[in-house]
Amino acid sequence: TPIAIIPNSQQPIPSTISSELINLVSTPSGLVVLDVSGGILLILSTPPSYYASTDPNLAPGSIAIPSISTTQSCLVGMMKGDAGLHPCSLCPRGWRSSVGSINCTVCNASTFCPPGAVAEVSQTELQTISQAYPYYKNPDTTQCLVEPM
Repeated sequence: TPIAIIPNSQQPIPSTISSELINLVSTPSGLVVLDVSGGILLILSTPPSYYASTDPNLAPGSIAIPSISTTQSCLVGMMKGDAGLHPCSLCPRGWRSSVGSINCTVCNASTFCPPGAVAEVSQTELQTISQAYPYYKNPDTTQCLVEPM
């Protein structure tokens, strides 16, 4: 099973790289991508709790060739427990994390923690909203099947 698929939300293909690729070279320290126009993208391995961003909006300087990934902390609600060029992973339901996490922390069973949670939310703070609407017996009548409250 693949660990990562590139491009993804944390590692988009920069505008300086064509979507027509000629070669991919994997090394212990990263990945080199060569496109048909001679563009080069270097995705470098990062330590745990960081990911190799190819988003030019997060790069400290101007867009250049070759494009080189930058090291970014995992966002809140995400984690990365090992070194590599793969992106951070979303914490699963029932777990949470803070920025730059190596792992997710289990939430209290009585709290609400959806996937990507950054904090526990007490069940008492949640409001139940019913979105059920009455419906008619058939299109020819306006008689409602549900008694009004």
